[in-house]
Amino acid sequence: MQESIEACLDISNHIIAEKGFHRGEDYKDIFNVIEEEGIIDAGMSARLQEMAKFRNLLVHQYGRIDARRLFIIMSEDLKDVEEFIKSTLSYIT
Repeated sequence: MQESIEACLDISNHIIAEKGFHRGEDYKDIFNVIEEEGIIDAGMSARLQEMAKFRNLLVHQYGRIDARRLFIIMSEDLKDVEEFIKSTLSYIT
């Protein structure tokens, strides 16, 4: 899960750098930038921002992760990663 979120962040950062968009101040803000540039919609941006916050929880407080919450996120929210991939591929091709 962490690697999927980080991949979305990395892809977004590459697009931001390549296109010369203003840089996000934190992980959440990266998704704001690509939303502002029309790469993803507001709903996806909000969901990805929540994933960025969850990534920070995974990285910095792993012992406090609720296994049930992680299972739900992995079961239901990975479609957001797939949607992100489709949106970014559509943008760059």
